[in-house]
Amino acid sequence: MALLDTGAQVSMIDRGWKGRYLPNTPVRPLSEMFDDKEELEVHAVNGDVLPFDGWVIITVSFEKGSLSEPIIVPFLVCSIPLDQPLRGFNVLEAVVQSRPAELIPTLSNLLSESMSMHPEKASLLVSFIQAGKASVQQERLRSGYCDTVIPSGKVAWIKCLVSSTVDQSEPLLFEPDENSALVAELGIGEGLMKIQGAKKPYVTVPVKNSIKHPITIPRKTALGSVQTVAKVIEAGSPESSETRVVVNAVPSTDTAPCPALWHPPVDLSHLSDDQRGRVKEMLFEESAAFAKDSQDIGCIPSLRMSITLKDEIPVQRSYGAVPKPLFKEVKEYIQDLLMRGWIVKSKSSYASPVVCVRKKDGTLRLCIDYRLLNQKTIPDRHPLPRIQDLTDSLGGYSWFSILDQNKAYHQGFIDKDSRNVTAFTTPWGLYEWVRIPFGLSNAPAAFQRSMEEMLDTLRDECCIPYLDDVLCYAKTFDEHVEGVRKVLRALQKHGVKLRPEKCELFRSEVRYVGRLVSAQGVRIDPKDLDAVRLLASKTPQTVGDVRKLMGFLGYYRSYIQDFSRIAKPIYELLQGKREAATPGFIDKDSRNVTAFTTPWGLYEWVRIPFGLSNAPAAFQRSMEEMLDTLRDECCIPYLDDVLCYAKTFDEHVEGVRKVLRALQKHGVKLRPEKCELFRSEVRYVGRLVSAQGVRIDPKDLDAVRLLASKTPQTVGDVRKLMGFLGYYRSYIQDFSRIAKPIYELLQGKREAAPPMRQTKALVPSFIKTKGAS
Repeated sequence: MALLDTGAQVSMIDRGWKGRYLPNTPVRPLSEMFDDKEELEVHAVNGDVLPFDGWVIITVSFEKGSLSEPIIVPFLVCSIPLDQPLRGFNVLEAVVQSRPAELIPTLSNLLSESMSMHPEKASLLVSFIQAGKASVQQERLRSGYCDTVIPSGKVAWIKCLVSSTVDQSEPLLFEPDENSALVAELGIGEGLMKIQGAKKPYVTVPVKNSIKHPITIPRKTALGSVQTVAKVIEAGSPESSETRVVVNAVPSTDTAPCPALWHPPVDLSHLSDDQRGRVKEMLFEESAAFAKDSQDIGCIPSLRMSITLKDEIPVQRSYGAVPKPLFKEVKEYIQDLLMRGWIVKSKSSYASPVVCVRKKDGTLRLCIDYRLLNQKTIPDRHPLPRIQDLTDSLGGYSWFSILDQNKAYHQGFIDKDSRNVTAFTTPWGLYEWVRIPFGLSNAPAAFQRSMEEMLDTLRDECCIPYLDDVLCYAKTFDEHVEGVRKVLRALQKHGVKLRPEKCELFRSEVRYVGRLVSAQGVRIDPKDLDAVRLLASKTPQTVGDVRKLMGFLGYYRSYIQDFSRIAKPIYELLQGKREAATPGFIDKDSRNVTAFTTPWGLYEWVRIPFGLSNAPAAFQRSMEEMLDTLRDECCIPYLDDVLCYAKTFDEHVEGVRKVLRALQKHGVKLRPEKCELFRSEVRYVGRLVSAQGVRIDPKDLDAVRLLASKTPQTVGDVRKLMGFLGYYRSYIQDFSRIAKPIYELLQGKREAAPPMRQTKALVPSFIKTKGAS
């Protein structure tokens, strides 16, 4: 006995009833009836949610007339007690759909008597049930409730259920799902299939695994679609023995050969009304090139990336711990990749760990740590275009558009023979990629090659591809409309999908490869300069901070004078080729040569000592780098002296402030008692500097006269005098001619011919200077 409730959408029993009448029938999980992401909720009349343990198959029969023949219906097993089993709308539906002609009158009478319903109303209800589900003409064919493992080189017959409403007397035409990467790599052929099983109709689909390793077909995987056959016509020609099949033309919701046109949401507010109308019309006609949402990802069959390794020793690393707050999200992300067919279960000997990355828009990106695999990979030397070459070719154009792709790498495929090396390990098992993942060292080269092949005839004519960004350009608006149309058609042809919200179309200035491109030329984006200044204002605390700063600056190396020379020691530090050297210190590898002996032992210098021949050059280089941006603008460094200058007092205050901050940043300390600040005339490198110009300090002339009044007694005295005079050689007439014989004597190039007497004879000439005679 059971209650017949036409208002209930499902049939139910409780635990107690199941235990009494069906003790040996297993309770099956609800996940077999629904996808992982679907959740079943059944509400009572009062709105409460009813909990369920699972479901069972029960044979149902009626005691009266033609309804006595049993039917098989699924029942939910309720966790809370019920007064009696509940037969819902699905029972009536199964009865009517199985034998409509003979059962409709009987069922109408039964409903009229049991529910005190007018016979006409009962007939209308049964007619509604009969029309509720039309005869199925086309439906998706999915694998069973369990995963199927197909060994390499073997054929498996996969059992797939079909609707009980399909006419079992006629064969079905099966067509594989061409959009599924998993199905594409398997040997599944289209053809006629015979329905088997009277109570639970099904067909068996032969699937061959032709690759070199086993492959797993996840449960409920869409293999293709089946259609009822209207007629099988034998070919009349005696030369042909082929069978032609005429299929009922019923549109399918799962596969649409001609996608509907739509208006991509691209910002065109900067255009005039006439221009906007023309661009909208063009984009509408080529709208298939744009993704409708984040789930609409392109598919580029021609992009198949192979990975060649230096050896066959597999990379094996255990998975890293997934942060607990991200555990559910990461699991759902992996399940989504699995359902899309982008990854499959793997039995590879390779295993790389996963890394969770949060993108700017807040979504999660699962990256794989392929560093060890990349070290073993033979590089693909296909060149990426030089950014300088790209930007140099854009002169003279006025209209620009940027086309940005949606999950660019995931649109391509990993070659079948290389998928096993992409295997990555997670807390939920080992998987390998079907689509190209992020993190592989050869992915940029493979993707760039693919883009160049797609746009081969258009490249350098109206567009420039650089990885997933395509720059379109033209001199006139009309040319640009046609150029963009050609590029969109080429991308559509190869299955590329663009992100409309990221595309910048029909602009006079766009940002491309980190530069602003316009009719006026190419320049650095001021936002990037702000970012550089922000980075420069902070002292790097870790190696990662240094790498970040150098990567940012290296991107703009063509705009930085002597970048290679300045950055070389930092790159060598990052590569471990030299020890960290602090300004003012002797490099660790050179300290031993500075050793000096004392009565108390042997010592070597850590700080730079006086007396080293290369010390002045090293110190000068350091000072110039510290004051690089201020040099020749408001200051001149010369060894340990820095001359600051300005035309006005206010400018001088700001200039000195900048110099002090730069020196402070690099740890330089000044001697306040030796500094001369805000003077109209100062002594700098032995000269007096003022608004009137540069002249010799009279004190130095007095010193020269004092030296000249004394006859040099030793070679040291001669060297001292020549060094003093040589400092002012630019102020001494004919200095080179006068001093030449003395230098030759000191260098031993001529014999000594009373050097003291000769030197004394030359002194009067030295004190006749250009500035004071």
